[in-house]
Amino acid sequence: MTRPDPPQIDGAPLPLPEPDGQNHEDYRIHDRREIAAVLREVIKRRSLVRLSFGPEFIVTRLLALDPDTGDLWFDAARDEAANARMGAAQQLQFVAAVDSIKTQFETQGAENAVVTGAPALRTRLPASVLRLQRRSHFRVETPRLEPLVCSIPIPGGSVVPFVIGDLSVGGIAVLMGPDPGVFQPGAVFENCSIKLPAHDDIATGIEIRYLTATGHAGAGRAGFRFGCRFLNLAGTVESLLQRYINQLERDRRALL
Repeated sequence: MTRPDPPQIDGAPLPLPEPDGQNHEDYRIHDRREIAAVLREVIKRRSLVRLSFGPEFIVTRLLALDPDTGDLWFDAARDEAANARMGAAQQLQFVAAVDSIKTQFETQGAENAVVTGAPALRTRLPASVLRLQRRSHFRVETPRLEPLVCSIPIPGGSVVPFVIGDLSVGGIAVLMGPDPGVFQPGAVFENCSIKLPAHDDIATGIEIRYLTATGHAGAGRAGFRFGCRFLNLAGTVESLLQRYINQLERDRRALL
């Protein structure tokens, strides 16, 4: 099962580990319950995992975990010699992708086990997990009961509030009714504001990047979803958004 070349899924390679020395602390999870929730998602999706040990790697899957005992089980290799080398390894490095979000963590060594009657290996839950999305900013859905609102000045002097469907440090998706009007790809709107809970309004410009039909906007009418990117977002505001997004993710995982 040990392979010389990066494994492929439908022609695309599995994600490679993040190089040493990269500073991704904002994307690293340390809370035990959150770690368990993230790894349960990998198990639920049956995501393929690249498992590196020294110069070798195998392709495996996470099978089960027990947060009370701190145990984590994964598929054993067909090569018993490879399993023995994993058992003696100083570090096992796991890398998977769920919804284009890289999930990476490290453990030390493994031992033979059985899960649902099949050979497996058992290691310990990691002390931390890195969740990172490189190709685009990580987006989260906004709360539905108390939705976020973006107030957008439009030609003619009006300021119109729109519900935000999802949020990232790079932009937002706003939802509106059947008539897009001036909201077309390429349109720019300055002096928009977003109210975050327990924070002052965030001021930013936005550019409409794309629109898609959503099927309904109430009363059987068609609606639209607009993908927007932030323009000239201040670094302090970006940090505030990242903390808020991280909190939304923690709240979501606590419910899993």
